[in-house]
Amino acid sequence: MGGNIVGEHTVQFFGEFETLELKHTSYSRNVFAEGALKAAKFLVNMPNGFYDMEDMCSI
Repeated sequence: MGGNIVGEHTVQFFGEFETLELKHTSYSRNVFAEGALKAAKFLVNMPNGFYDMEDMCSI
């Protein structure tokens, strides 16, 4: 599967003597397409404005 990575994101939090790392790896672009479709369905009937993921997840 290593050659099939299409997206990888890492967030690191650094302390004085330690590091916490969260990593997401995607092996298919379908996960990104599903997110885009969910966002489009949310936005299609919304008034003009600025929205974030918290808005979309609250409905």
